[in-house]
This record gives sequence, C-alpha cells and structure tokens, in this order.
Amino acid sequence: GTFHFTDNRDEADIALKLNVEAGTQGVRVVAAIVNAKGEVLWPLTPGIRARGYDGVSEKVIDELNRELLRDFQQLKQK
Repeated sequence: GTFHFTDNRDEADIALKLNVEAGTQGVRVVAAIVNAKGEVLWPLTPGIRARGYDGVSEKVIDELNRELLRDFQQLKQK
C-alpha cells in the first residue's frame, strides 16, 4: 500500500532513476523506476525501459508527475 522515501540505497526496494541533460530548448529527462535487481517496474508499458521528456523544466516535471500519478492510481485499482 504505501511507500517511504530514503536517501540510503541499502534501505530502498525500488529507485526512481533520472537522467537530466540541459539543452538549448530546455531540459531532457529520461525516467524509470527499477527494483533492486535492476528490473524496470515503470513505465508500465511492456518493452519500454524508460520514458523521455523534453522541454521547459516546469513542463517536464508536470508531465512526469502526471504520468506517475496516473499509473500509480491505475495500479491501486487492480
């Protein structure tokens, strides 16, 4: 049901992996959630290892947040 944030890698069951690069038009963020074995848990789409977001940082953060919340809600309903 719930999760807690930690800065200690040894305490974590999963990790949000972010790769952030600055560009001329804003930022590019590639995001995935992986378990301790490195297996991709999110994005939920089979065969997709990460999601990419491009644009102004506020827009990228909003879009990533919206998709994560949507997918968490989808999982809670199962």
